Amino acid sequence: MNDLLTKAMDTISRHSCVTFVRVRNATRCCRHTSYMRVTAERPGCHSPVGREYAGGPTVVNLDPEKCFRKVGHILHELLHALGRNHVMTRTDRGEYVDILWENINEGKSFHRRLWVRNRVAISPVSITRT
Repeated sequence: MNDLLTKAMDTISRHSCVTFVRVRNATRCCRHTSYMRVTAERPGCHSPVGREYAGGPTVVNLDPEKCFRKVGHILHELLHALGRNHVMTRTDRGEYVDILWENINEGKSFHRRLWVRNRVAISPVSITRT
């Protein structure tokens, strides 16, 4: 389980300017003002898009039974925590993708929304190396 998490973090670090630092004791991470707390407290794989609170953790939930089948599931959630959203929610999505709305489950209708950049908790600094 930890091997896939490490592999996902290494992949992001290799292709961006993001560095992951493991902190075992959350009370000692005060020098890190922004950090992720990876947990398995709830069922499913989910993370907010971008930082939720300044000075606190962004909680990434990785259910061991569902999220650790492929490294891609973990990458997906870590990238959400870093501010990346789905292509289908981009304001310019109509220029690049055709979305078959009938194939999106009712419970996932939140994917129909368009996200305006200044309303999503993302950093103005790119995390991608150029």
